[in-house]
This record gives sequence, C-alpha cells and structure tokens, in this order.
Amino acid sequence: MTTSIPVEIREADIPCDGSRILNLDRSFTSKLQYVVVWKDALPCLRIQKAPSPITKSFPIDFSDPTCDIGYVAVDHEKLCGFIAGSFQSWNRRLVVRHFYVDLPYRLQGVGKHLMARMIEVADKMNASMIWLETSNTNGPGIQAYKRLGFSICGFDLTLYESTPNEGEFGLYLARHTSSSPVKSFAGIQPSV
Repeated sequence: MTTSIPVEIREADIPCDGSRILNLDRSFTSKLQYVVVWKDALPCLRIQKAPSPITKSFPIDFSDPTCDIGYVAVDHEKLCGFIAGSFQSWNRRLVVRHFYVDLPYRLQGVGKHLMARMIEVADKMNASMIWLETSNTNGPGIQAYKRLGFSICGFDLTLYESTPNEGEFGLYLARHTSSSPVKSFAGIQPSV
C-alpha cells in the first residue's frame, strides 16, 4: 500500500447507492494466474505467468438475495468502494460475495477500511471466519486478499463450467476472526 486516505465507511443503501456502485471500476488486469498441477495423483496450485494479460470485470446483481450485509466507502461524497455478504449460521462464517475498490482508489487503504468493517461485523456476529471466492485469474485480487490476512483454503475446478468464465476455476480464501477457536491458518501454499 502506498498511501492511506481517510474514507467514510457507512452501510450501503442500495436504492440510493446502487447506480454509484455499478459505476465503480470493478475490472482487473493480471499477468499471473493460478493453475493446477498434479503431483503423485494430488492436485497442487502453482502460480504462473498468463499467456497474455487477462482483463476482466466482475458483475453485480442487486437482486441476489444472498447479500444482507453491505458497506460503501466514500471519499468526499465520491463512492469509491463496496463490500457485501451474508452470515451463514450453520458454520458461523461471514461470506463476502462482493468486494470492489474503484480503480483510482486502489492501493490507498480503501479495501483495508472496508474489510476492517466486515471483520468488526463478523466479530459482533460471533463468526469464526470470513470466507470468499474469486477466479484463479484474479492475481491482483488474490494478492490484496493475502495482504488483508486471507489464505487460500481450497479450489473448485468445476465452479465456472457452463458460464462465460468456463476454463477458469474458483479459488477460496479465508481468515479467522477473533471469535474463532483456531487462531492461525496457513492455508494452501502454491508450489513454485
């Protein structure tokens, strides 16, 4: 992170904030991707250079009923970030389903402030962990999640079959909260 700007973090109001959230630059460009290699009949992750830079943008569907917790980051009336998710009571997990920082605000602490609010919410809900999913091609996002304390905890090679993202796979990342009985988590370390 190069600088840290002060931003206001407040609860998202989709009827009022929806169009500004949709206007966030949710794209990324990655020169790296995670791939699966097989060692002794077991799948292992490896980071490798992509054949060409990968540029993508993540969609948002406000009709998705799985998001009941959401916050926006605001810098002098400009909406510059959004995070949303839901709490799963059966495993005490707060699932982040959307997490975006507008391109001009990246690497300035906005994502850190948004995630800190979700961590506060997770602690108040007695969640044991925060969990999320992203594409194996989202190198910048995965690095940001790692800086925020997340580790890769799994992957699904079939997650995007029959979707526009066919050929990619889902990576799962997690971090424990202060409510977790487990205080450390190494996750899956990619092979070199």
